[in-house]
Amino acid sequence: MLLAILVAAVTVVVCVMFHLGMFVVVARLLRMRAFRRKRLTLAGLVLVAMTAHLLEMGFFGFSMRLLVAEDSAAAADSDAAFDSFYRSAVAYTSLGAEPPRTTPLRLLTAVEALTGLILITWTASFLFLVMQKDWEERVL
Repeated sequence: MLLAILVAAVTVVVCVMFHLGMFVVVARLLRMRAFRRKRLTLAGLVLVAMTAHLLEMGFFGFSMRLLVAEDSAAAADSDAAFDSFYRSAVAYTSLGAEPPRTTPLRLLTAVEALTGLILITWTASFLFLVMQKDWEERVL
């Protein structure tokens, strides 16, 4: 169980720092006016955000594989790397599915659901602020 807590904590820190790094890079590009067309900028931001979320799901999927490798009882829950990614995506998006059989995977899944909720709303807030600034500039 200690390993599951450690893996979950490290994965959350990695995902939050990765997400923050993505926002810092995008904000710098926006400040430099690196983008010419506002609508394409917003579409690009959405694609960057989706890519970031998919990578974060991959980080959690990798963490699931680590826990499965350490627990032979969990091996029946996840047979392939894509299964781990799918389970991760289901948890990250809070879609909901059958819970994993082992306690370490249940812990990681619960932590991932909370992390996904927070990171998705963080992204939505960021995109809203970018759109709001763009709309205010057009009105004035």
